[in-house]
Amino acid sequence: MQALRLKWVKNERGLTLIELLAVVVIIGIIAAIAIPLVIGGINNSKEKTDKTNETLIVEASVRYITEHESVTSYISGTTATIDVGTHLVDGGYIKEAPVRQADKAETKTGATGNGDGAVAGQIPATVVFEKTGTNWKFVKITWETP
Repeated sequence: MQALRLKWVKNERGLTLIELLAVVVIIGIIAAIAIPLVIGGINNSKEKTDKTNETLIVEASVRYITEHESVTSYISGTTATIDVGTHLVDGGYIKEAPVRQADKAETKTGATGNGDGAVAGQIPATVVFEKTGTNWKFVKITWETP
């Protein structure tokens, strides 16, 4: 039995350098394919999050305009400019100003407001509407550059 065990151990060999290089090359090819797909998925999700946040801001702005149309401090002629922090967050229309995902490198969590709607790590935004007849029409959202 001992002789059989020694013979088996003697015939056992490890990986050659060529086999090891082949494995490394295969792993490199898989990584070259997978990494761009993962990064593309992350960027795609950031774009969708930004679109959803913009929709949320527009809907909250419409509610704000509807309830505060008699207050004209944010209205200039037929244009209404709503600051997300001042009007929407402080007015209770949204809990906190959404962070624009496309402009930030990392997610900041646990930030709290400081009374003017601004939150650490957030990029302030303004929403512009125009009045046509008796209806307000959404024009654009302007994000300030960080």
